[in-house]
Amino acid sequence: MDEMMTTPKPQAPRGMKIVLGVSLAINLAIAGAVLGAVVLHRGPDGEGPRERINAVRSLGPLAGELNRDEMRMLIGRMGGREGMGAARRGIGAANLQVEAALRATPFVPDALMQALSEQRGYLGAMQESGHRALVDLIADMPPERRAALADELAEGRRR
Repeated sequence: MDEMMTTPKPQAPRGMKIVLGVSLAINLAIAGAVLGAVVLHRGPDGEGPRERINAVRSLGPLAGELNRDEMRMLIGRMGGREGMGAARRGIGAANLQVEAALRATPFVPDALMQALSEQRGYLGAMQESGHRALVDLIADMPPERRAALADELAEGRRR
């Protein structure tokens, strides 16, 4: 008989459920935005970690032997180099030309070749500027670190 006398638990009003659901959605959106910003951190140059690492790797095997701190210093020096921003913008413009050439009907191979040639010129300018930054970084290293770099480079060649 006691079971029949118990009253059912009061349920939360429907409006409260909606407010809680909206609050949860907002919190998840904020958490996702913060996590995304951390994971995809883009520097003042607009580039993320992948682009910066690829820029260093494009400098050849010597740059690939740098340790993490040296790579960060090199990226900093490359970002501050005169002409790097202009070269990046040029590559972006050349990429648009490549896209246009690929979409053109009828396809004109010479137009694609011209766009790729412009792209190559900008990439060469970026690589030259990056090599200057690499040489400056290595010039600041003690002789022992330069010798260790030479050893690591030789070891990498044997692999």
